[in-house]
Amino acid sequence: MGERYDESDGVEKATIPLLRGQHEAEDDGDILVETKKLWRIVGPAIFTRISTNLILVITQAFAGHLGELELAAISIVSNVIIGFNVGLLLGMASALQTLCGQAFGAKRYDMLGVYLQRSWIVLFLFSILLLPMYFFATPILKYFGQPDDIAELSGSIAVWVIPIHFAFAFVFPLNRFLNCQLKNRVIAISSGIALVVHIFVCWLFVYGLKLGVIGTVATVNVSWWLNLVILFTYTTCGGCPLTWTGFSMEAFTGLWEFAHLSASSGVMLCLESWYYKILILMTGNLEDTKIAVDSLSICMMINGLEMMIPIAFLTGTSVRVANELGAGNGKGARFAMIISVTQSLIIGIILSVLVVFLHDQIGWIFSTSETVINAVKNLSILLAFTILLNSVQPVLSGVAVGSGWQSFVAYINLGCYYFIGLPLGFFMGWIYKFGVKGIWAGMIFGGTAIQTLILIFIVMRCDWEKESSLSSTFFTSEKMVERDDTAKGIEKSRIPLLRDHAAEEEDGEIKRKIWIETKKLWRIVGPAIFSRVSTYSILVITQAFAGHLGELELAAISIVNNVIIGFNLGLLLGMASALETLCGQAFGAKKYDMLGVYMQRSWIVLFLFATLLLPMYLFASPILKFFGQPEDIAELSGVIAVWAIPTHFAFAFYFPLSRFFQCQLKNRVVAVVSGVALVVHIFVCWLFVYGLKLGVKGTMATINVSWWLTVLMLFTYATCGGCPLTWMGFSMEAFTRLWEFAKLSTSSGIMLWILIVMTGNLKNTKIAVDSLSICMSINGLEMMIPLAFFAGTR
Repeated sequence: MGERYDESDGVEKATIPLLRGQHEAEDDGDILVETKKLWRIVGPAIFTRISTNLILVITQAFAGHLGELELAAISIVSNVIIGFNVGLLLGMASALQTLCGQAFGAKRYDMLGVYLQRSWIVLFLFSILLLPMYFFATPILKYFGQPDDIAELSGSIAVWVIPIHFAFAFVFPLNRFLNCQLKNRVIAISSGIALVVHIFVCWLFVYGLKLGVIGTVATVNVSWWLNLVILFTYTTCGGCPLTWTGFSMEAFTGLWEFAHLSASSGVMLCLESWYYKILILMTGNLEDTKIAVDSLSICMMINGLEMMIPIAFLTGTSVRVANELGAGNGKGARFAMIISVTQSLIIGIILSVLVVFLHDQIGWIFSTSETVINAVKNLSILLAFTILLNSVQPVLSGVAVGSGWQSFVAYINLGCYYFIGLPLGFFMGWIYKFGVKGIWAGMIFGGTAIQTLILIFIVMRCDWEKESSLSSTFFTSEKMVERDDTAKGIEKSRIPLLRDHAAEEEDGEIKRKIWIETKKLWRIVGPAIFSRVSTYSILVITQAFAGHLGELELAAISIVNNVIIGFNLGLLLGMASALETLCGQAFGAKKYDMLGVYMQRSWIVLFLFATLLLPMYLFASPILKFFGQPEDIAELSGVIAVWAIPTHFAFAFYFPLSRFFQCQLKNRVVAVVSGVALVVHIFVCWLFVYGLKLGVKGTMATINVSWWLTVLMLFTYATCGGCPLTWMGFSMEAFTRLWEFAKLSTSSGIMLWILIVMTGNLKNTKIAVDSLSICMSINGLEMMIPLAFFAGTR
């Protein structure tokens, strides 16, 4: 077989989608079969994402019951500091999904393990580079207008979430690695276990040991690292016999190309995720900062929890598209995309209507303050619109990841979000004095809506046959023995070729085709939705507990979750998406052994970046004060941020692990793990907050427990025989081409943090942040559905 072929060369050539002529026929796939395939990935992915996100949600809920300041601080850390890094690292890990997915489709199973290790290396290095965000969180938040009290407490909390930051660098690639092999159940199980543990530990730290907001952050660290250990153990201990052949020195080759693809993926996703994070930071100059942070962060937390569903579809879609392209089936890729978008949209409509009907009940979950509850109620309509748009956009991003268009889409995101959406939000919020509503509305209709329309145009006019021909060539050509790196090829620009719709063929078996494709999609999306909802629910539940502690606690933990953690989460999550690209296409090309290498490479890169982001946690208070947050919110947020450091490092391992499993269609594993972690988190959160009376610190501690529990379970599954084809053991090859992988990972997650940081300049900051954080929590929870379709489309 000669030397192993590295698919990253070919993937990078897919920067710009090839558009096709209009006379080409529709896909030949069966709708039912495709639906089964999709939901085999999406189902566990949804559970996984919900479970992992519930870790933060539960933590923020516990913090919210400690007080307004604690809630605001932990919200800033979760949504800004962690959110920024998660978006970047997760986006960078998506590169692994592209390569592993196409390699798996091409039956190059041996490459999956190499890609995984490569992703670990790149994401770990990037995690180290991101550490200053944790160490200097306080001055950064102060600079962006967050009050001193919120900034100080957020800075303290940020330091505590550094372990979670590094966990992302390993979990994200592991998830992509397993996803590409359709082993989503492993990820789901690991996430579920971590969530269950998180609930228990959260309650213990907050109410039993009375560790306060620091205790809540500590629980996140435990949960994420537990999840990482489970996934790592499964991957390396026999769970992936075909794709994991042990640690390989080959993982250290092609690191620059891999990093470049990861960076592109990270930037693409971060431009999306950071966009809404800016909302929270922009509340710093409102009259009552605590209420502003509390309300806005609650909305963002709900939005983030919902986002686990579309993110699961993102995963399923990216896997399906990458597999079909790697196998040379362009029509199948297009058909999978259509089925995924349609079903995610239906779910989004249902959830947005549900939010409208329950608009006056949402705030009670996170706070007992009438002021905060009313502020959340006033933002519910915008939350519903956000949920609706987010049911489509992430799925289209999944198509981009599965096809390797990260860099191309990143430019679209940059223009729509930051040159149209943000300026419009600024004018509506301050010039026309509509406050939080104006900022949010301008950003929704000025940025997200336009970007979604552009992506729809591109994917519907894409020449999928040329895309599949290009991708399959990289995995079947004679150059495979020369170890061409797919990451190099993916960055090669291609000019879209438009097709003519006038003469499209009619298909008499469209119903059967839809059903087949739907089954394929939901095989990925189903577990993905469960996983993402479970993981995000950890944050939602945490914030709910924090909200009942007081407005200050709610504002503080909201700042930590949405700014400190949110910043880093967005960055690490975006960086991990590079793993999705690589693993997805490698899996489709049947280069299974490279998935493990890519995941290890992603761990390394994300861990290094997580380390670099530590200053955001350690200096959360001065950062929040610098960005205009009030003194009390900043101080408490700084304390909570330190407790969130373990969760921060957990992201560096969890995100790659999730992508690793996604690419193998093992979303059920992720879903089960996420569910377990969620259950544990609920119990621990109650124990820490009400039993041990640990306050807002206890709520954050529960997040640590839940996230690390998830990481441990996924790691165990991945390394202990769960992925026999894609995990061949730890490989020195993961340390090769780290720079290329780092570049690819970096470009997947850059601007989530700005979104939340700028909220510190609004009046009435506590109310604004509290209400918006509640809405964002709901929106985030709903986003788990379209993000699950994002995964399925890949």
